[in-house]
Amino acid sequence: MAAAVQCRQPLRRVERRGRMDRREGEALHWRISEESSHSLPDGRTVSCTSPSEMLTVWEDVNHNDAYLAAVQGLAQGALIVDAGAHYGLAALFFAHHVPNPTILAFEPVPTTFECLRENLSRHVPGGRPFRCALGRRPGNREMTYSPVAPCVSTLHADHEEDRRTLEAIVTNTGGNAINALDLLQQRDATNYTFPVPVTTVTEVVEQQGIGTIDLLKIDVERAELEVLDGVSDEVWPGIRRIVMEVHDVDGRLAEAASRLRTRHYEVTASQPTMFRNTNLHMITAIRD
Repeated sequence: MAAAVQCRQPLRRVERRGRMDRREGEALHWRISEESSHSLPDGRTVSCTSPSEMLTVWEDVNHNDAYLAAVQGLAQGALIVDAGAHYGLAALFFAHHVPNPTILAFEPVPTTFECLRENLSRHVPGGRPFRCALGRRPGNREMTYSPVAPCVSTLHADHEEDRRTLEAIVTNTGGNAINALDLLQQRDATNYTFPVPVTTVTEVVEQQGIGTIDLLKIDVERAELEVLDGVSDEVWPGIRRIVMEVHDVDGRLAEAASRLRTRHYEVTASQPTMFRNTNLHMITAIRD
């Protein structure tokens, strides 16, 4: 079974917001029931807290050309760092396309982390889960979390952008707009904030004794530039490839691409069909 690796900064007590009492909050954040096991389209069973969201994320990962380009040609035993691992579906995708990878997977939300740990244990023998976020500097940050839409948990809440994005994704995928609006209303009524530990790519490299990161995957809901900020000049030469989701607000897509080109990566920006009419874009950066 994949052992959980704790970040250096300890989690403090979950802070309660809204109408949820302490007992309900503890059950929400720390327990996974048997009902959380669901099947992927390929028949594999995974743990998740939102089955409909899980299927949407799986669709995104498996039909996203940026992810496929990022793993093509990676050798057996490649080391992958997954920032914003969520349920671990990207890790399952990577493990399918790369022989025997080592995947260090970072997810700070407690319930989502427990799903991640279970899914790596079932399906990714080389997976190692870390219960923390990656960012600009070590410490603790406030995470905004919605039980009905864990994939938009974020250090930088923007409910209006999330609303527009979800509505567009529903349209792009032929989903039910009425159900999507119901989901948005539930999400807005059940948002919670609590502190989570944050570390950096540089600290991970130093603490884990890593020489080369073959692929750094970043999907961190508007904190993507902060993950890049957490890579020191000494560590950059050891990162061969990057695949990242970028929220293109205030020129963030151009800035991310410029930073990576300055580091001598070959950069490709794209927008999957699922993300049409949203601020979401993908970047693949390769320097083999």
